[in-house]
Amino acid sequence: MTTYTIGDLAKQFSISTRTLQYYDEKGVLPPAYIENNNYRVYTEQEAEKLKLILLMKALGMQLKEIRMLLTAEGTLDTVRLILDQKQCAIEQAIQKQQAQQKQIQAMQQMINETSQSSITKLQDMDRMLMKNEYLKPLRVKMLGIASVGTISLWSSIWLGFKADNVVYPLLGVGASMGIAYYLTKDYYHQVQYMCPNCQHVFMPTMHEFIFARHTLSTRDLTCPSCQFTGHCVEVYEPH
Repeated sequence: MTTYTIGDLAKQFSISTRTLQYYDEKGVLPPAYIENNNYRVYTEQEAEKLKLILLMKALGMQLKEIRMLLTAEGTLDTVRLILDQKQCAIEQAIQKQQAQQKQIQAMQQMINETSQSSITKLQDMDRMLMKNEYLKPLRVKMLGIASVGTISLWSSIWLGFKADNVVYPLLGVGASMGIAYYLTKDYYHQVQYMCPNCQHVFMPTMHEFIFARHTLSTRDLTCPSCQFTGHCVEVYEPH
């Protein structure tokens, strides 16, 4: 029969001897026997049991759960129940981390690497981020109206082609331009921009708003407070 010292077993499974001592103290993995010199001796049976313990640890089980399963000779349905609980806890933790990551990324956009503003500005930014939730339905509304305008334009072009009448396309272009003007003006009056350098919130001119390079959440503007030029973060601030 193959036997192992505590050091041999620890080395074989790449764990510390202190871990094996701890497993023994908690009644999870006692040695096969203890020699007269108080040396712990393990056999293949303990080695196989250790494999199972490490597997259950890798699945996120706590030592008390593992001890319960081993001492009560638990069945797989009990394991499944524990794993279901672990899965639920992991999903909740992931959702929390994703929300935290989203907030971090939003804050990073609002703070330039060289910004010297007071740390108290964080509270202002947090309030802005909370208000920015209103931007989502606003953008959905704009997308819906813009889609109607696009459909109207192409429908008028098709009707004009079928009827061989230029009036229909002209009406479609006029309607599309009117919708575009309404959407641009409405959106312009719903948002302002935060400078990532000094955290000043300002309203650009309509000309700057229309022609500045932009992403979904930023616009390339010049801050009237510190003269920083770059991507300023869009914030929901009706005016």
